Amino acid sequence: MHIDLNCDLGESTEPAQVAADLALLSIVTSASIACGGHAGDESTMAATVEAALLRGVAIGAHPGYPDRASFGRIALDMTPDQVEATVFQQVAALDRLTRAQGGRLAHVKLHGALYHKAMHDEPTARAIAAAVQRTDPSLFMVAMPGTAALHVWRGLGFTVATEFFAD
Repeated sequence: MHIDLNCDLGESTEPAQVAADLALLSIVTSASIACGGHAGDESTMAATVEAALLRGVAIGAHPGYPDRASFGRIALDMTPDQVEATVFQQVAALDRLTRAQGGRLAHVKLHGALYHKAMHDEPTARAIAAAVQRTDPSLFMVAMPGTAALHVWRGLGFTVATEFFAD
């Protein structure tokens, strides 16, 4: 068994939160970095990637609904094609920034309402898988145990890590 201590980062430009993110990078083994949907922008992504790489922390994409006003915590009425498009755009953006700094993405861990919908809605889980396959099919996916997403993603050949929340 392998236990990875992961934290969602890069979700704020507020100086106190940026400092907290940097401190967390000293204790986590992987970081899921917001990539422009619910939070994050090119600047915060690049800075968080740089800090993670300097500390040897694995980097993952943390896409969410494109809903900054609600921080991605409210499910949007999106078709599977729309979900695929937004997830692809977000993961590909972080992938480009990470590769530009000599790194590689390791995983995809969805954010908020999109995470919860994908766990129980097969069309959403399939749309997310299609987006990740277009970016890098070697990325592993993060899911809750016993969910539809876990079975869909494994069935499509993805490596899937299951998680629990310590908070």
